[in-house]
Amino acid sequence: MQEQMRKFEEFRQVKQVSEGLKAGELLAELKTLKELHSNTQEELKIKDKNIVSLKFELERAKQFQLKLTKKDDTIKNLKEDLSNAKENEAHAMDLLSNFKKRVHEIEAEVENRRLSESKIFDSLASQTREFEQTNIELEESKVEISSLHEQNRRRCDGKIALEKELGCLRFELGLTKANLDKFQEREKFASSKAKSLSDELFLLRNELKLATDAEEKSQKALDDLALALKEVAAEASEAKEKLSASQLELEQVKDEAGQLKHMVRNTEARYEKLLDEAKKENETLLAEKEIGFITCIKKAEEEKASARHEAARLAESLKAAKKEVYKFRGILKQAITEAEAAIAAAGLAGDENIQLKDSLAEKEESIHLLTRENEQLRINEVAAHENIEELKRLLSSSLLKIEDKEQEEDPQVEKTTKLNLSELNLQQQEEKFEVKIQDENHEKAEALKGSIFETNESSNSEAEPHTLKQTHTARSAVSHDRGTLKTEDLCNSSSFKTEDKEQEKEEHYEDPQVKKTSSLNLSELNLQQEQERLDAKIQDKNPEKADALKVSHHRGATTSALSDDGGTVKTEDSDSDRSPPSRRKKKALFRRVGDLIRRKSFHKRKSST
Repeated sequence: MQEQMRKFEEFRQVKQVSEGLKAGELLAELKTLKELHSNTQEELKIKDKNIVSLKFELERAKQFQLKLTKKDDTIKNLKEDLSNAKENEAHAMDLLSNFKKRVHEIEAEVENRRLSESKIFDSLASQTREFEQTNIELEESKVEISSLHEQNRRRCDGKIALEKELGCLRFELGLTKANLDKFQEREKFASSKAKSLSDELFLLRNELKLATDAEEKSQKALDDLALALKEVAAEASEAKEKLSASQLELEQVKDEAGQLKHMVRNTEARYEKLLDEAKKENETLLAEKEIGFITCIKKAEEEKASARHEAARLAESLKAAKKEVYKFRGILKQAITEAEAAIAAAGLAGDENIQLKDSLAEKEESIHLLTRENEQLRINEVAAHENIEELKRLLSSSLLKIEDKEQEEDPQVEKTTKLNLSELNLQQQEEKFEVKIQDENHEKAEALKGSIFETNESSNSEAEPHTLKQTHTARSAVSHDRGTLKTEDLCNSSSFKTEDKEQEKEEHYEDPQVKKTSSLNLSELNLQQEQERLDAKIQDKNPEKADALKVSHHRGATTSALSDDGGTVKTEDSDSDRSPPSRRKKKALFRRVGDLIRRKSFHKRKSST
């Protein structure tokens, strides 16, 4: 049986080794295939990057083409502007030619008018000459007539001779008269001619003015035309320069476009080549992968066939092994029952262990709580020691002052000192009572021997009587001027009281015997009331001596401000009718201080909880 099991295990190990080897070979092939796949993916990524760069270059080429189209549009616009400028230039040239023709016509008209004017002027000059000649002839005829008249006068004497001469003369006179008439007619005709010539001259002058105005206008128009032509020529030159620049740009852009097109063609060719190469490589890789997978499948089928043969052989060995397994089952059942019994025992042990752990955890928590309480007690003890030292100093100074004043005052003040002594006796009694309580609680403290509390027993025993002294020492705190109470000391004492009362409450929970301390507080309150009555009597009799008793009165006010359960015991209300207004104000002040201290202590409790 054992030999069969050993053989079965050896067969299993051999099978596992063979399967491991086959799995290793398959894994190696898979790794190689993965590496090939990763390499192809990297090559594809590189090709994709090349494709992206080519696409980027194509986009750049497209952008350049767009720029080219834009520049073509600008060139077309410039050509249109040039054609418009040429048309404007042709129109301006036509206008110039028309203006030149008009100017030539006007110049010809002006020359004709000048010629006509010169002719008219010549005719006028000739007529004026003729007129002057006729005038000269008239004057000559007049001279001759005058000479003839003189001759007639001379020849009046010889009438006969003269009559002939007169006839001749008359004939001559008739001739001269006829000549005169002719001359007058000629003169009239010449004057009419002169008038017509002057009119013509006036008209000609007007025409000359008009011609000169027209010449000036034509000159101005010519100047304007010349300026316009200059502007047109300048614009045409600018347009030509722009055209030349744009043509140069066009040529550059065309060159760039040609280069880009060439680049695009090259990139496209490269892209196509790379795509073809990638396709070929992918096809070859796929073919290789297919061949590898086919070989792997064939190997797997062969391994399957061999595994089936081995499985058939193993099935026969399994049948033999099953028979042996049935035998082993009985043995296993017995072992299982024994194991169940052991498990049950282990479960019980585990439950006990858990209970022990819980008890341990509770003890540890209690120890932690005790250590925290111990630390708090230590802190309170240190604070109490410091306050006790301060209050001792204040007590000593106040007692010295009170003794000095008592020597000078009436014997009635001795009663107050007696009261103070009675208070001190009460304090001593309280201390003794607390010592007894400590002795009673000493048995409980012995249970924690070997812990942290062994070192702090003496300090705790000393701290408890001092805490009761704090209230009395705070009551005797008096200022140097007129014995008024220091509010700071009151606050400190009241805060210590609240802390002590909290500790007392905690002790009440721990030990019910501590409740007896409340009776001491009641006795203190009775003493305070008696002292207040005495103060009132002393103040009625002698107010100067009442200053010495202010300390005890304030002490009563502070102790009555706080009670064990956090409330105020209003003992001052009984004396409020008899006390003066200054005392009432002081009482109200002390009440406020007590309320503030209670609030602080309440907040401290909350924070501690």
